[in-house]
Amino acid sequence: MKRWEIIDILKEILRACGNLIDVEMVWLRGIPENAGIDNGKYEIVIRAKFDNRALACVTPVNERFRLKMRQEDDLWIFSRESGFERVVPSPSSV
Repeated sequence: MKRWEIIDILKEILRACGNLIDVEMVWLRGIPENAGIDNGKYEIVIRAKFDNRALACVTPVNERFRLKMRQEDDLWIFSRESGFERVVPSPSSV
């Protein structure tokens, strides 16, 4: 995911489920094979506690943005399914 996409997705996760997630820290982690600030791809890493209600809340957001979510110890990693890129319409196409 591009950095600008992550901001939108993170806002949506926190808007929809922020009251159910005990978040300690959030950061972006570059995917090594796509390193570089401008053209790189990133994943969202959240150190947080997700209970069953929080997981149920996040699932529809993941599906809408076609994200994969996995847990590594107390970290939750959100990444884009391969082959999906969000396309932003140009102003002339609206």
